[in-house]
Amino acid sequence: MDSIFSNYDTIHTSGISIMVLKNGKILYNKSFGLSDIQNRHKASENTNYRIASVTKSFTAMAIMMLRDEGKLKLDDRLTEFFPDIPAYGKKVTIRQMLIHTSGLLGYAQLVRPERTDPLTDTDVLHLMERQDSTVFEPGSQFSYNNTAYVLLGLIVEKASGISFADFLRQRIFDPLGMTNSTLNSRTGVIANRAYGYNLKGDKLVKEDQNLYSYLLGDGGIYTSVSDFYKWDQVERTDKVSHLKRIKVSSVNEVFKIDSFLV
Repeated sequence: MDSIFSNYDTIHTSGISIMVLKNGKILYNKSFGLSDIQNRHKASENTNYRIASVTKSFTAMAIMMLRDEGKLKLDDRLTEFFPDIPAYGKKVTIRQMLIHTSGLLGYAQLVRPERTDPLTDTDVLHLMERQDSTVFEPGSQFSYNNTAYVLLGLIVEKASGISFADFLRQRIFDPLGMTNSTLNSRTGVIANRAYGYNLKGDKLVKEDQNLYSYLLGDGGIYTSVSDFYKWDQVERTDKVSHLKRIKVSSVNEVFKIDSFLV
């Protein structure tokens, strides 16, 4: 592995962190390049990277926790949480949203082309409140859907009574010792984060956020390989006991769903 990345580890290269596991055991763990080129911060196993759609597995876990606590059911309808969504929402269930069979319209296709202000999760909800149908009959087919996971993050807030970020921190990150992990924020500072770059002329320019970067339920988590290893171990070890008030069968169900998530 070192030879593959031997030319990558320079003072002008954005960072990458690699951990290779076999049967839950770490075989390789090394970082290359810089997480922040301007400030010469080297990438490490504790560097926070935005994991985009891998966030969905955490959102699914949060939903299953609330299901096991009796705060929601997987066959609850979308309109039970968001009554301003039109009649189509009466056909859409949490279960369908989890496994990408809801048929909800994708938020990206609904955003005005002239928009420059990043979307929030509430913006996506308001977009859905202005639609009058789904793309197909809910439950009739599979179609990968980011909108559903943004709304699932909001359902976590409705059912738990706390913010999505606080729920993940209190119920998943802290119990598992995922001390680096956090959610993206326009106002907060993400410690030890890696930056993305574009080459403009002969200069590398920080440029890794877009209109959808601050949506949380479908892709808002920043985490490190050292933290993500702890998440991986939940399915493989007795660390599920650290996640209070969730059944082992529910954890297994989340990781079974996981193949649909990204």
